[in-house]
Amino acid sequence: MRNRRLALTVAVLGVLTAAPAAIVTFKISNPWTVSATGAVAAGVFADAQFRLSLILADSEDWSGALRAGEQAFTVLDSAGRKSVAVPVAINNCKLAWKTEESDLALKWGGIAIRLAEQRGDAVDRAVATHHLALVEGNANRLATAIQTSRRAAGLWKDRGYWWDAAIASENAARDAEVLGDLAAATELWSMAVDYREREDSRPHLVATLINLSAVYATGESYPLVVTILKRAQRQLDEGARSAHPALAFELDVRYQAAGMFLPDHEEVVALYAGSAAAGAADPKQGRPDESTDEPIDVVTKAAAEVVQRYLAAPGMR
Repeated sequence: MRNRRLALTVAVLGVLTAAPAAIVTFKISNPWTVSATGAVAAGVFADAQFRLSLILADSEDWSGALRAGEQAFTVLDSAGRKSVAVPVAINNCKLAWKTEESDLALKWGGIAIRLAEQRGDAVDRAVATHHLALVEGNANRLATAIQTSRRAAGLWKDRGYWWDAAIASENAARDAEVLGDLAAATELWSMAVDYREREDSRPHLVATLINLSAVYATGESYPLVVTILKRAQRQLDEGARSAHPALAFELDVRYQAAGMFLPDHEEVVALYAGSAAAGAADPKQGRPDESTDEPIDVVTKAAAEVVQRYLAAPGMR
């Protein structure tokens, strides 16, 4: 299963809680205000099934949790409680994704989207859209997943949930990279950078800038790589002190590596000057124009290939 970061707003059977960066986990409130005995009995059964689904999910029995969730949804849907059923459908989508049943996950994602658009609020629609994008990507429907993630990012943006908007954009950017669409990946990583800046989480902003620089490195736009990494370094200097030291180390190494591909980079000039001087000073090395320079050139080229691959690799997660 593809490793994707999730950061979604929690919905509690139609009642929202303030946890915009949490993985979707539903808790139970009692939405049943009707007096009819049959409806109340149905509500109790749905509530019990949903609680069972959560308990089974906590123990990572994804299949059992999904079966209980499906039963809860069936009862809610039959009772006409469409708005209450929205978060249950979203959770079933997530559970199906956990079981790696792509078709089933896509089915529940579609149900969640349909109900959210009909009966849910803006946050329900954002959560449902976000999850549908995840399962589309997991099913290798990457082009569709990119568009769905774009919609999710827009919905989060409209609500001012910058963290979630950034996550959706980053998911789309990674899918675009897999497809080799560097233009879309650059656009999406740039959007994520904007959302990270609005959220004001400097360590995450630095990591996102590193990923943006990796896309430019893939396209061999090394001056832009250096520019982006300098921007990331300023963020560290200006206040991202809570960042893990490894992040600062990675940034420094990437910056030095990117400089190897700039013709006026001081370290590269010194490297070649030192190599030439060493060849002229040692009689055993022969004349500078002899083939003794070839091994150095081969090593330099090999090192450059390694550096290119490193710069184009995603940053730390």
